[in-house]
Amino acid sequence: MLFWYAYRIDVMTFGAGSTEIASECVGTASDKNCLFDEFVRYIQRDGKNAWTGSTTVGDDLEPDFTTGQVTNFRGMFEPVIDVIQACRKEVATGSASIDEKAFDNALDHARRAMVSTHEARIADNAAGLIRELNAKLQDLGYDWTVETKSNTALDGSIWQSVDSEKTITDHVNGDEDLKQTIIEFINDYGKDTGNYATKAEKQAAKQAASHAMAVQVCRNWSLGS
Repeated sequence: MLFWYAYRIDVMTFGAGSTEIASECVGTASDKNCLFDEFVRYIQRDGKNAWTGSTTVGDDLEPDFTTGQVTNFRGMFEPVIDVIQACRKEVATGSASIDEKAFDNALDHARRAMVSTHEARIADNAAGLIRELNAKLQDLGYDWTVETKSNTALDGSIWQSVDSEKTITDHVNGDEDLKQTIIEFINDYGKDTGNYATKAEKQAAKQAASHAMAVQVCRNWSLGS
């Protein structure tokens, strides 16, 4: 959804055919720009699994958002944010004649999509940390699992994260080596260290690093006023 609202912001700022995003996307909107389904088909047209279907969005230019997986997150995300920021700068100078309410609504949707993406990647990493830390404890011969706490995302969904303080309080029992192992595992999770005992461990670490990178990109590219 971030890409869609970046496109709409681009259209409102620079007009049909003059956008940075999907400038050659000719659709059935009143201004000849693309509607949502047309836009998605256009940006995925060269993909390995190009989407050719339809959604229920129709001609609604302000659909709600969902969170999905994106490969090459940094490569796709940063240029889109650059476009949004360039549009905001153009509008701020007064050189673009726009519908301010529609522009602000699109920008708000873009912010929400970015926050949702940020939260989803944090939740992904939290689930991975719980799974991998429990596996580590099992390998060390412990029969208990980490304590967790609930978190509520923007969309109302609940996700779990490691409650490190409660885990240490309830299970460590003064074992400083175990305490340090837990702390170091949590601190290093998401860092691609290159040291793996198994192929599965390597895959898990690289996935964690990918999610951690996505979280950092979201933090670095704020759409605040």
